[in-house]
Amino acid sequence: MNTYFLPTERCRFEQAKRNADIQGLEIIKGEGLQYRCEGIGVQAYICVEKGWVRGGWQHEVDDSDTVQLVLTLITNCEWVGEYDEKFFAYLNWNQRERVASANEAAQDVIEMAKLEGYTLTEQEAVKDEIHYELSERKRFGVGEALPLAVPVHEFDLYAPSKPCRIDDALENARIAGLYVDYHKSGKIDFSYGPLTDEQGSVTNKPVVTALIEDGFIKDAAVYTWSTNNSNETLHAITRCTWY
Repeated sequence: MNTYFLPTERCRFEQAKRNADIQGLEIIKGEGLQYRCEGIGVQAYICVEKGWVRGGWQHEVDDSDTVQLVLTLITNCEWVGEYDEKFFAYLNWNQRERVASANEAAQDVIEMAKLEGYTLTEQEAVKDEIHYELSERKRFGVGEALPLAVPVHEFDLYAPSKPCRIDDALENARIAGLYVDYHKSGKIDFSYGPLTDEQGSVTNKPVVTALIEDGFIKDAAVYTWSTNNSNETLHAITRCTWY
């Protein structure tokens, strides 16, 4: 048994892949238009139609809340599950899709009407189904078109509260047991986990990239996927607070 989810905002697949990369997640091609998203110890699945992420699901072995979190991370928007009362409000994105969905459901609507003691033509059933969906969208404040999901930003910038020479920062890092990796551009990465294969198995420990100017640390970028406990890394480098 699978559980199905719908996004509450529109996200292009290319943006989802970029978001996943920033968040330290992986999107792997599956069959047809299906893709597997891996991270946080679970697998979530998405379907892509005409370049848009249209839905997601989980296999029964995975935790529903965590799967929903993975889906949220790759699209940067909330998702609703098939058992959520808001689900139907997010099913279709335009009138054409609503009509097609209503046509597919028409026979079920007609059969349900019979059980309740009245009859409907197919045209009436389609009209009732469209009316119901629009009523649900209005009830939950869902507009004619879903908003575009905002892309995940890659990093936040921080600055030290007092000047720190790079030589002092490197010595502080050595004492604190930080790993260091030098960029060709002159920037330097610091982390409590290995940063290169030569240093060991690379992990998603908090990583900060320091910008060096005139021999001092000017500021540092903290990447979105490594924000947890990053303050500890920043403080270890300069032994001061950051803002």
